[in-house]
Amino acid sequence: MGDVGDEIPPDGFQSTQPGHVIKNDQRAEIFLLRILERRAPDLQKPFSAVVAQEARRKGFAAPALQLLIYPVTDWGWKGGSMDSCAEVYPLTREIMDWFGAHYLNAHSEAEDVRVSPMKEPDLSGLPPAIIVTSGFDPLRDQGAAYAEKLKSAGVVVAYRCEDSLPHAFTAMTGVIPAAREACERIARDIGTVLGGST
Repeated sequence: MGDVGDEIPPDGFQSTQPGHVIKNDQRAEIFLLRILERRAPDLQKPFSAVVAQEARRKGFAAPALQLLIYPVTDWGWKGGSMDSCAEVYPLTREIMDWFGAHYLNAHSEAEDVRVSPMKEPDLSGLPPAIIVTSGFDPLRDQGAAYAEKLKSAGVVVAYRCEDSLPHAFTAMTGVIPAAREACERIARDIGTVLGGST
């Protein structure tokens, strides 16, 4: 694959829509959409949550934003959508168990805040978060619970569940219009949090 930036039209580019000129703020949203499409397999990992927490613990500069799309926030999570969505495509509970067996060296590691950021008791002082879950996903409830826990700690959170979509919808933008629309919403959310145009 080529560089993502190669696909982004230049400022002032005339789009195929009559009279519509792509400006810099829209270029940023297109760029973010391409990143979402390319990085789809990695998005369930809670990297930004872990980085934000670790930066606070170590006194490092905080990231500007936590972006969590259908994240795993607690490897020990039981019940709720983990049961009701246990057999939905494309992520089943059996597949999650397989991931857990390969991601963790021992089940006890599920208690470590560096892999289960929900386990961190103090979430205050963390950067703003955008958390998006999907309706047909065993991870839905833990993403929603993490959003609520952040809000309770005073963190600014934009949470949305894309009710009609499955896990991994960011990889389905070429075939499912609703998935593309969801990713466009995420790109606009990022622009809003980082001070761009809505």
